[in-house]
Amino acid sequence: MINGAVGNAGVVITSNGAHSTEVMADLCTKRIVSVSMSAHPVIRQQAEAFQDNIKMVIKHYMDEALKMDRASRLTEEN
Repeated sequence: MINGAVGNAGVVITSNGAHSTEVMADLCTKRIVSVSMSAHPVIRQQAEAFQDNIKMVIKHYMDEALKMDRASRLTEEN
């Protein structure tokens, strides 16, 4: 007998190519910081504000990483 558990799974699709850094930052943030629906309203509000801040930081560094990658590819081509 094999016992196991599978966590929550989700699917995010796009119709115009790859996911944006906004979408990826949102997915990443939701994996790092979860906010319980049953949390006290004040705690929930603080957690959601923290989640928003984390998302902005992740998106910023993802955008910077893309810029650096593109710059290094251009340098390699020349």
